[in-house]
Amino acid sequence: GNMMIDCAGTKAKQSSYSAISIGDWNEEGKLHIPFAEKWKLYPMELYEKIIKIYEERKEMGRPIYLIGVEKEKYGIFLHDLVRVNNPRLPVTLLDIKNIPRPTRNKSVVVHYESGNIKSKPGLKDYEDEVLSWYMDKERGTDIFDTIYYHYQIKTVPPKPKEKPAFIPAIASDFERQVRRERESADAGLRQTRMLLFFLFLKNRILLPGEESSRQGHLPTR
Repeated sequence: GNMMIDCAGTKAKQSSYSAISIGDWNEEGKLHIPFAEKWKLYPMELYEKIIKIYEERKEMGRPIYLIGVEKEKYGIFLHDLVRVNNPRLPVTLLDIKNIPRPTRNKSVVVHYESGNIKSKPGLKDYEDEVLSWYMDKERGTDIFDTIYYHYQIKTVPPKPKEKPAFIPAIASDFERQVRRERESADAGLRQTRMLLFFLFLKNRILLPGEESSRQGHLPTR
């Protein structure tokens, strides 16, 4: 899966939240969100949170392959913090090119309406943000913003190739025996049917000359 981060940078009351969402792509190009939360955190606290989640996913056998952070003031600081202190983490900056938030979120809503985004039940903050934005209510979209990031580095795994059906060229001894018996039975059945058919014709149809011959052998009084 991929981890997307929206970094607020401060814990001030008027500040927005820092948010993290994890997205897993399937072969059909559908996005599943198993994790999506937000907190009031400083960049260093957010960094520690990232490390914790990264290690937990690794232990679960569902590792994080890419960590995306928005390319803005606090995001750049967080990116550099990760690169210096933990270079093994696959972190990258996402340039949204000054695309306005409403435009970004509208592009994501299309995927919700087509059923291409699914989420784990119980992600209350995430669900509230999506529904509130959809109903045009004035509320934060910190987690919702990260969903757009997933589509900027979409990593759909290839569909597994179907294995061709294997038919052995040489049958086993048992299979050969069954095949011989079936062929023998079929041959015997064909001979029986031919004999019955011949007798049927013999008894039902008189050949030319047979009629007078038979009549000549009729008993007389």
